[in-house]
Amino acid sequence: MTASEKRIRNNKIRRQRQLRRNIIMTVFTVILVLTLSIGGFAIGSKAQDKDAIILYKYYTNIEVQYGETLWDIADTYFCEEKYNNYEHYIAEVMQINGLYSEEVSAGSYLIVPYYSVEFK
Repeated sequence: MTASEKRIRNNKIRRQRQLRRNIIMTVFTVILVLTLSIGGFAIGSKAQDKDAIILYKYYTNIEVQYGETLWDIADTYFCEEKYNNYEHYIAEVMQINGLYSEEVSAGSYLIVPYYSVEFK
């Protein structure tokens, strides 16, 4: 066997070993990613208590009455379980209706979110 043939044979063996190594590393990486993903989802999932109250979010269209403010509306539709405070609720109402300030006019209509235990 000539030196050229040995070099070709050795290069072929080296490429085969490197290909095997790359395949093994790829399979290992895929298994690791899947394992970490499944573990992360299992840890991050929120199990509900069987006695927990399920609230469904709905929207309704209301007419603003004379002297009524967003704070009055929030007082009627605010849900303690879903909002940290009244400001968050009012911010959502403003965002839904495209309002830039808390001022509303009597006779105007607003879309407001509310929660109910009843599935409609």
